[in-house]
Amino acid sequence: MNRYDNFLSEFLPRYINNELIDEIIISDENGNDAEKISKRFESVPKIKLHVNKQQLGAFLNKITACKYAKNQWIALIDSDNFADIDYFTLAQNKINKMNYQEETIIAPYYPLGIKFFEDLILNKNNIRNLTEKRKLGKFINTGNFILNKYLTDNIKLIPEMTEFKDHGYDVYHFYMIIFEQYEKLNIHVYKDLKYTHNFSDDGYVKICTSSDMNKFHEANNILNEKFNKLGS
Repeated sequence: MNRYDNFLSEFLPRYINNELIDEIIISDENGNDAEKISKRFESVPKIKLHVNKQQLGAFLNKITACKYAKNQWIALIDSDNFADIDYFTLAQNKINKMNYQEETIIAPYYPLGIKFFEDLILNKNNIRNLTEKRKLGKFINTGNFILNKYLTDNIKLIPEMTEFKDHGYDVYHFYMIIFEQYEKLNIHVYKDLKYTHNFSDDGYVKICTSSDMNKFHEANNILNEKFNKLGS
């Protein structure tokens, strides 16, 4: 929300010129970005703008954006981050070569820089063990991955999930649900899949109060508990 001036104004022209990107979907929480984008890029059919009737929050808004997509593979990139042509080229080569199943996510190794994750495949066979050993760390909430549209088209969201306040752990929240719902889910982590990760002044952790931080840690504890039950 409100990411055009500092980020999208620079990133969108580069995404438009990327021939591996067929459409650019923006699901806007308040319409401010959509208004500016429509004025500057009114003749660019690749850009698809959608304004939410109410603010959904990061978790639901990301799923909403994916549901608008027409293609099977979606790069779900936060508006303040940027993935260049190398990111898409590597992903395209992997998709063409690997014949992935529908329950697949292709995830970046960078900017984590944790050697343990180099070319790792995460699934129900190892996720619980990794969680208990606190191996997942920041990876589980980093996002900026490529997913098969099957995952967001078929996700089942009940009130318990949509009403849960993840307080910035939206990617962790998403992973928790799809691990519960998709038995054959595989997350392929590639060390050469890299993007630029920016830190916004209006990000959740930057602007939250001490009371919010308590909720932030509480949400993390709840998600950790749920992850520890996976595969049990």
